[in-house]
Amino acid sequence: MREALSRLRMLGMIESKKKRGTILAEPDIMNGFERVMDPLLLDQKTLQDLFELRLVLEMGLADLLFARVTSKGIEELERIVEKEVNKIQQPFRLKFEIDFHSKLYQMTGNDTFLRFQNILLLCLNT
Repeated sequence: MREALSRLRMLGMIESKKKRGTILAEPDIMNGFERVMDPLLLDQKTLQDLFELRLVLEMGLADLLFARVTSKGIEELERIVEKEVNKIQQPFRLKFEIDFHSKLYQMTGNDTFLRFQNILLLCLNT
């Protein structure tokens, strides 16, 4: 029983509270994913699969972005694109690509998308 509780606690499914005992926690679906996303542990095929998953997710963001778009968000995207179009970034810099995609994720207002993007960025920086 102790081992089972320990594993559930490790997965973030339960938590111990003083004077309340052990209670169910709001599950954090990205927590386990973040723990195993070490590019030193993953093979090249798995990393490629994850970046392809990102592409598919981004194609599906259009409706969500349309529903949550603001003029400020559009202006920020335009500034990022303007730097690339005007060749301010010479040579091509991954930073502007990352800035653009990060802004899209931010505009969704979806914390899970943002965390997924941050996990992928950690993979790029390793």
